[in-house]
This record gives sequence, C-alpha cells and structure tokens, in this order.
Amino acid sequence: AIIGMSCQYSESADHHAFWQNLIKGKDLLKRLNNHDENEAITWLDSWIDGQDMFDPEFFNISDKNAKTMSYSQRQLLLHAWKAIEDAGYRSDQIPKTGVYISASNVDTPNLNVHDKMTDGQFILNAQDYVASTLNQPGTLPTTISYHLGFTGPSLFVHSNCSSSMSAISLACAALKAKEIDYAIVGAACLYPQRRTGYHYEKGMNFSSDARCKVFDESADGMIGGNGVSVIVLKRADDAVDDADNIYSVIRGINVNNDGKDKAGFFAPGNQGQMRVIEQTLQSANVNPESISYIEAHGTGTALGDPIEFASLQQVYQKYTTNKQFCGLGAVKSNLGHTDTLAGLTGLIKTSLSLYHKQLPASLHYTTPNPHINLADSPFYVVDKQQAWETPYLPRRGAVS
Repeated sequence: AIIGMSCQYSESADHHAFWQNLIKGKDLLKRLNNHDENEAITWLDSWIDGQDMFDPEFFNISDKNAKTMSYSQRQLLLHAWKAIEDAGYRSDQIPKTGVYISASNVDTPNLNVHDKMTDGQFILNAQDYVASTLNQPGTLPTTISYHLGFTGPSLFVHSNCSSSMSAISLACAALKAKEIDYAIVGAACLYPQRRTGYHYEKGMNFSSDARCKVFDESADGMIGGNGVSVIVLKRADDAVDDADNIYSVIRGINVNNDGKDKAGFFAPGNQGQMRVIEQTLQSANVNPESISYIEAHGTGTALGDPIEFASLQQVYQKYTTNKQFCGLGAVKSNLGHTDTLAGLTGLIKTSLSLYHKQLPASLHYTTPNPHINLADSPFYVVDKQQAWETPYLPRRGAVS
C-alpha cells in the first residue's frame, strides 16, 4: 500500500499542486524563445522552484557538507521526511524501514581531475575525499537512513529510465518477505542549471517542437523533464489494521529484460514487453478486463509508442474481445521524460487518479498514430479529463 508521498515538479510544489495541474491539463514544460536564428537549439527552463533551498541545521548537517551535496541528495532527504509526515508518522516510529533510491547523474558535483594531478598522480585532500564520498550514488539512500534512523536495506538502484520502478519492485519484495515493515522509494532528476537545450535531428529521440505527443500521428520524439518524488510503502493488511491513509495498493509488479530479442541496443522489444505484462497479470491474479486505465511509458517516439501499444494489445486480446474499455495516457505529455524518475512519476499520477476517481487528459493528442489500431483494440487515449467510470470494482490501473 502507498500510504505517503511527497513530490515536486515544475509549478508543482507538492503532490496536491501536481494533481491540480494534471486535472487542469497543464503543460508544465517551460520553453524559452531562441533569439539566435542561426542556432537551431531548443531551449527549456529546467529549474524546479526551490531546488536550491535546503535547511542543513534541520537535519544536523554542517553548512560545509551541505554545500558539497548535490541537489538530488538534499531534495531526496527533504522529500523522504515530507513523505513520512504525509503518511502520519515520525521517522523514529518506523525504524524497520528500507530505503530504495535512484537518481539521474545530471547534477552530481564533479571533481576537476586535472586540478588534482601532481607529477602524474591523482591526489585528494580530506575535503575532496568527503565531497567525493558524499556524492557517490550509494550515499544517497544511506544519507536518508542515517539522518532518519532507518535500519533496513539502503540501496541505490539504477536501470536507466526504469530505475524507480525497479526500486519499487525491490521494496515490494522485501515487504512481502517481511524483511522490513516500511519502505521509502524515491528518485530525482534535477538539472543544476536553469537553461538546458538540445539540437533537433529528424529521426532521433528528441521532439521537433519540445512537446511529447504520445500516441499521436505527429509524435516525433520525447523531451527531458525534471523533478523529485518519494513514496512510503507498507504491507496492505498492516496499513488497513493501522488505519493508514491509503492512496493505492500495488497488487503485482514484475521486471524483466529483452535480452538480444530486439532490433538494436537502443530499440524497445515487443516480446519482452509482452512477457512482463503477462507475468504481472498472473502475479497480481487479475483479468485485464478489470483494468480500466494504463499509464504508458509513452515516450512519444515514432518507434516506441507503436511497439508499446502492440505489446499491450497482443496480451489483452488473449483475455477479452471487448473494445475501447481501457484508457491510455502518459504523464510525459505534461512534463517530459524525467529519466530515472519516470516510472515513479507515472505511478504517483495513477495512484492519485485512483484516489480521486478522475483521469487527467494526456496532452498533445489529436489524431492516432497510423501504426496503432485503436478502434479494434481494448484501448482509447484519454484525451480529456474525465471521471474514472468502470463497471468493475475495485478500480484498477496499470503502469508500464
């Protein structure tokens, strides 16, 4: 059961503001005008308001050490505390907690190696050593465990843009095995500079107009986004017994890999996606007909969207002949691809949708991609905000 959460995205100081922005159909990417016509670069304002604000004294951290910590490390610690507060607990009440963290490496402070070279030798002073240790990936979860007093596993999890979902899988497994009683799962993708940009190249990953047009015929690429999120997990029976506030319950989660069964290293695989969808349906013990919304990975790329759709369609059609009963959407249409944070962002959106019984619109969608046959499938794209209506209760959603 998800019993607590805290997040921050563009124009969204917390999960309440984030939900309101989703319901209003807001595009949260801040695009900048390019004043140099000879420079074919798309510029974005990648700053999250307040990402540079941190109170080290609150966590008993020295100013000196705080200055060496990345934005991700400081914000993950802060949002872990806030998520626990949202769950209605103090950290000292839940010591048997595991911490599972992922983060993109966009804002890790780098030591200048050349400045540390003496006669061909790499030499660190004590301050450099502390700074390098504080900013190792494995230190991020340990920082949370140390300052909040948690005694469960403290793991950094990285599998590229599936990182936060892989972290959730590990946390759920530890909870089911009763190795821990609570789990903190968090991820961050925070750029250290306000302006970020990219060159558009036709046929490559990035969008021509800085819009993620998931499942649309004009989809031609994704766009980078940023933010930070943390959730608190607990065994569902215990959450009910303790009268916790429950946003949603995770019935099943599975992870796999395509192996070599795809067109290339950077290409998605159809068979691998089908296998993991089947495995998750079986482990959750649910029929796809009872799932009325899917939060897609939805990169908005010409290649990725049709393959993801085909994988879902081929699995679902084994179980049902019903048409267009299950909504499809992708939060990337609101705020871009948040890299290691992407899966957790989609899970938070889906959990809040279940909690409020509303489906936010997937943005920038007008005409279906010609390579997906919506009319003859179980799916439709949620192109406008709507009440989450379904004949099957409890409401069920899935996250890819």
